[in-house]
Amino acid sequence: MNRSVWSATPWEQFDAFKQIYDSGILTVLARHRLIPEVTVTDYVTEEFGLVLGVETVQIQDSRDWTYAMYKDACILVSVLGKILHHFGFTLVDGHLNNVTFDHGNPMFVDIGSIITGTGTGYRTELLFAGIYHLVFGFIGNSMLYRMVTHDDNNGNIFVFPRSYNLMAREYQMAAGVMKRHYLFHGSFVQNRMVHRMFAFHEYDAWDIDLLFPITEETAEPSWTEEAAEILASLDGVHTALTAGGTCGYLEARLMEKRSDIAFTVSDFREHRLDLAYQRLKKARKDAVIRLYNYLYLMMDHVTLLKSDLALFIDPLNDSPAFWPVNDSVLANAICRLSDQWIAILYPKTEADTYRNLFETSFTPFVNTYDVREIAQGEWCLALLKRDHGHSVHPDEG
Repeated sequence: MNRSVWSATPWEQFDAFKQIYDSGILTVLARHRLIPEVTVTDYVTEEFGLVLGVETVQIQDSRDWTYAMYKDACILVSVLGKILHHFGFTLVDGHLNNVTFDHGNPMFVDIGSIITGTGTGYRTELLFAGIYHLVFGFIGNSMLYRMVTHDDNNGNIFVFPRSYNLMAREYQMAAGVMKRHYLFHGSFVQNRMVHRMFAFHEYDAWDIDLLFPITEETAEPSWTEEAAEILASLDGVHTALTAGGTCGYLEARLMEKRSDIAFTVSDFREHRLDLAYQRLKKARKDAVIRLYNYLYLMMDHVTLLKSDLALFIDPLNDSPAFWPVNDSVLANAICRLSDQWIAILYPKTEADTYRNLFETSFTPFVNTYDVREIAQGEWCLALLKRDHGHSVHPDEG
């Protein structure tokens, strides 16, 4: 375990936390990847009686999550609270700022939030800070759905105390819409779940799972296996980025062939990224999932996403642009995400259009390119070798 992160417990909390640690509950939770691995060190100071070594995990901002990831984060906190309650412990902070996704796996990272006692206040906090995100997404209110409830220091952005937010008009209206939906379209059991959840803040993980369904999987594209075979043969690829449209199928195939590649799966359409996240979770494949639009990235996001291989699917027709952009802007946005290999999949019917694109707009960034026909000649896979040339931010154009 990498113990480069340290967590200190003051003397006044020493006995309570030692009781938690000695119970073995933290070891069991870490074994099942619900929390990071925790060990007690020999360090003691005048202020802190217990210094813990905490496994370092990947921290992923909730702004990058998809609907399915929000749902799994809520289920995680609910399950964790239930387990702790069974052994006489509880959570003091149940909001999603204490949850991250470590290579696609949801994990609760605030070990200090696990305390002795049997309080259930975390359920109200999770309802406000997590489940209402799902409610806003469920009814299609994308503005409130994308807003975070806590700042980078875990401070509440809206009203304090946090429970007052549940009385706000927007929250009451959203809950009302969901209640009416299940009144007319749900079963007796679902209506009972909705009533318990919003009236009494009582719910379990299966309530969240049942009340917030996720889109079913789509059919696997015909080009997946051949494309994965070709991409697996590329030299010098240790990191890979898919920028949209794969729904997780290509990544799963490629991971089977190249377990040494670290994957980032990104998309600008949330429902497709939901499918990719679920597909990779079902296949037990580790990948970083990020909801990004590759055409409108800040430079720190470019650095975060840049990989040895970057894959794009029919970017001319499946465009991430909010308004028309010229081909040179698109080429730059694509090429800045890799200094080695760019792979572009497109229908054979668009071959002439893409050939012109590669030989004009991509010329400043690409040394050579090779086109392979796959899926019985219905699709083309272009492999563009970067020359490490200069690329600019699209806004600098």
